[in-house]
Amino acid sequence: MTSPNGGESWVRLATPNVTWTVAPAAATGNFRLLLYDTTGAQVSQWLSPLIPAVAGQTSFTRAWTITQAAGTTWRVRVYYRDGGGIELARDNSNANCALTP
Repeated sequence: MTSPNGGESWVRLATPNVTWTVAPAAATGNFRLLLYDTTGAQVSQWLSPLIPAVAGQTSFTRAWTITQAAGTTWRVRVYYRDGGGIELARDNSNANCALTP
């Protein structure tokens, strides 16, 4: 996870990019992004449908519109799954980001 990776502050209804890298490049399978509250007080939200891996590609970007509640304890997690849906890897933001009204 390269962005958000902690310390960002984004306004609700803005459309920032979530970015991540993989090494080595993933040739098959897909990614999915999850916004979650580290305290568990807010409901997690999927930020994307399945995003296909692209052979040879190591950097990925997905824009999302922020609709979740304001708070300072949000992080993003990226999941990588094979074609059968089995989780092979995941990565999280290293620290919390803020969503502001």
